[in-house]
Amino acid sequence: MHVSNYDCFCVYNHVHPETKEVKYIGSGTPARAYDPTARRDEHEKWLVDLVRSGYSLWDIVVVVERDMSKQSALGLEIKLLGEARDSGLNLFNLRIFNEGAIDRSLCGRPRTRPARIKRTVDGKYKTRCWD
Repeated sequence: MHVSNYDCFCVYNHVHPETKEVKYIGSGTPARAYDPTARRDEHEKWLVDLVRSGYSLWDIVVVVERDMSKQSALGLEIKLLGEARDSGLNLFNLRIFNEGAIDRSLCGRPRTRPARIKRTVDGKYKTRCWD
């Protein structure tokens, strides 16, 4: 099944592979979910340290929902961040959420690029989101 580029967004969590503690709730393209760079310093260091200690990003990233529009993904992300705040979770991006910086330009990461071309783990390129 081919998914249109407009429905190529997801909501995902970054979890600690051993404790299963959720450390980040995000939305974006699948490539964004598995990209350890372009994060705030503390979050990026945490991801890089886990990968260096032998975990893969597949151990860390949990996709909550996929094949979403950008607006739907952002709406679900905001809802989940609110629930996380209410339950007392300590997330890397919860401070930003609490300050009201929902606009992606204020969140310390580049704007989401269209999902037309994605590089796979083996270095090849593809035009479909979840193949």
